[in-house]
Parts: sequence; structure tokens; C-alpha cells
Amino acid sequence: MKGNATVIANLLDAAAGEAHIALQLRLDAQVLKAFGTKSLGSKLKGMASTAHDILHGKPEGIVWRLLSFGVEAQYDAGTATAGKPVIAILKNAMALISDLTQKYEGYAKQAWDASDDETRNNYEHYIKRHHQSILWLERQLALITALGGEAAYIAEKV
Repeated sequence: MKGNATVIANLLDAAAGEAHIALQLRLDAQVLKAFGTKSLGSKLKGMASTAHDILHGKPEGIVWRLLSFGVEAQYDAGTATAGKPVIAILKNAMALISDLTQKYEGYAKQAWDASDDETRNNYEHYIKRHHQSILWLERQLALITALGGEAAYIAEKV
């Protein structure tokens, strides 16, 4: 193994986080489509694809970075749960993405401290990509409040 041990541990944690987001949001997208909100489901499926791209994309993906250090990318995506109401799905998606993005801010600093500019740059890129999703989710949650609740929001989206 070449590379800083902390940077590598952070990348492995990031891989698990992105894999979990991809898994959960793909399931949530299916649930939302079943609720009759196909466009909302499609948006979450797009966010799942972003997480998958961050994980596996070339050349800046997490798995590729781990391989550049000679490390096998072994991670656990965890489990996804279904059957939540729309507002809970959106809040959970925002929490998952926000929490991982916050970790990335610390990971970028640790990569900087380890003089690993490539990994630091990758984390900054991941943060920017997820920030777009966070802003969209915040707007949707504000819209639910402005419309007077989830039922009115779903009626608007159908």
C-alpha cells in the first residue's frame, strides 16, 4: 500500500457513504414513482447516479483513487429502507448527502495536510457535485411548506 493511511481510510469511508447514497436513493426513486411522482423519482435517481459516478467515475472516482494507492476498494453499502412518506424521503436524502459532504470537508483538509493534492481536489469536486443536490432538496422541502403540506406538494408534482 502506498499513500497516507488516513487518506486511504477516509477514501474507504467515502466509498461506503457514496454506495449507501446510491442504493438508498435508487430505492427511494422507485418508491416515489410508485406514489405517482415520476419526475421526483427521476430526480432522486439522478442523485443516485451522481453518487455512483463519484464512486466509480474515471479518473477522479473514489475507487480509481484507491486503486492508484494499490488498495482494493472493499466497502459496505449498508441497507436501504423503503415505504417512507415523500417528505421523509426528501429529508433523509438531504441528511445523507449533507452528512457525507460535511465529512468531505474534513477529508479534504486531511488530504491537504498529507500533501495529497489530487485527493483534496477530488473531494472539492465531490462537494460541488453534491451541493447541487442539497440545494434542490432544500427548495423542495421549502415548497412543501409553502404549499401547505405533502398532499398539496404531491398534487403539484403529479
